[in-house]
Amino acid sequence: MGLTRPRPHQINRKEANRRVVIKTVTGRSISAIITFFISWAVTKDIDSAILIVAIYSVLNTMIHIAHEQVWNKIKWGK
Repeated sequence: MGLTRPRPHQINRKEANRRVVIKTVTGRSISAIITFFISWAVTKDIDSAILIVAIYSVLNTMIHIAHEQVWNKIKWGK
Protein backbone atom coordinates (compact mmCIF):
# COMPACT_ATOMS: atom_id res chain seq x y z
CA MET A 1 0.00 0.00 0.00
CA GLY A 2 2.93 2.36 0.53
CA LEU A 3 4.38 4.43 -2.23
CA THR A 4 7.41 2.98 -3.92
CA ARG A 5 10.03 4.86 -5.85
CA PRO A 6 10.44 3.88 -9.48
CA ARG A 7 13.65 2.14 -10.41
CA PRO A 8 16.05 4.19 -12.55
CA HIS A 9 15.12 2.32 -15.74
CA GLN A 10 11.44 3.05 -15.07
CA ILE A 11 11.81 6.84 -14.84
CA ASN A 12 10.17 8.67 -17.71
CA ARG A 13 12.80 10.69 -19.62
CA LYS A 14 10.39 13.64 -19.98
CA GLU A 15 9.84 13.66 -16.21
CA ALA A 16 13.59 13.46 -15.60
CA ASN A 17 14.22 16.44 -17.91
CA ARG A 18 11.45 18.41 -16.23
CA ARG A 19 12.98 17.65 -12.84
CA VAL A 20 16.37 18.90 -14.03
CA VAL A 21 14.85 22.15 -15.31
CA ILE A 22 12.92 22.77 -12.08
CA LYS A 23 15.95 21.89 -9.96
CA THR A 24 18.13 24.24 -12.02
CA VAL A 25 15.68 27.15 -11.84
CA THR A 26 15.16 26.82 -8.09
CA GLY A 27 18.88 26.42 -7.43
CA ARG A 28 19.76 29.44 -9.57
CA SER A 29 17.03 31.51 -7.92
CA ILE A 30 18.32 30.73 -4.43
CA SER A 31 21.86 31.53 -5.54
CA ALA A 32 20.77 34.83 -7.10
CA ILE A 33 18.88 35.87 -3.96
CA ILE A 34 21.85 35.11 -1.73
CA THR A 35 24.22 36.92 -4.11
CA PHE A 36 21.89 39.93 -4.18
CA PHE A 37 21.76 40.30 -0.40
CA ILE A 38 25.51 39.84 0.02
CA SER A 39 26.18 42.35 -2.77
CA TRP A 40 23.71 44.82 -1.30
CA ALA A 41 25.23 44.46 2.17
CA VAL A 42 28.73 45.07 0.82
CA THR A 43 27.96 47.89 -1.65
CA LYS A 44 24.99 49.48 0.17
CA ASP A 45 23.56 50.14 -3.31
CA ILE A 46 20.61 48.25 -4.83
CA ASP A 47 21.57 49.09 -8.43
CA SER A 48 25.07 47.70 -7.92
CA ALA A 49 23.67 44.59 -6.26
CA ILE A 50 21.32 43.99 -9.20
CA LEU A 51 24.19 44.46 -11.68
CA ILE A 52 26.36 42.02 -9.74
CA VAL A 53 23.57 39.43 -9.70
CA ALA A 54 22.99 39.84 -13.44
CA ILE A 55 26.69 39.45 -14.29
CA TYR A 56 27.11 36.56 -11.88
CA SER A 57 24.05 34.75 -13.23
CA VAL A 58 25.16 35.01 -16.86
CA LEU A 59 28.76 34.01 -16.16
CA ASN A 60 27.76 31.20 -13.83
CA THR A 61 25.36 29.78 -16.43
CA MET A 62 28.01 29.88 -19.16
CA ILE A 63 30.58 28.22 -16.90
CA HIS A 64 28.06 25.57 -15.85
CA ILE A 65 27.24 24.72 -19.48
CA ALA A 66 30.94 24.47 -20.37
CA HIS A 67 31.53 22.30 -17.30
CA GLU A 68 28.71 19.96 -18.30
CA GLN A 69 30.05 19.67 -21.85
CA VAL A 70 33.50 18.72 -20.56
CA TRP A 71 32.04 16.11 -18.23
CA ASN A 72 29.89 14.68 -21.05
CA LYS A 73 33.12 13.90 -22.92
CA ILE A 74 34.63 12.04 -19.96
CA LYS A 75 33.92 8.31 -20.01
CA TRP A 76 34.65 7.81 -16.30
CA GLY A 77 31.59 6.82 -14.28
CA LYS A 78 29.32 6.13 -17.24
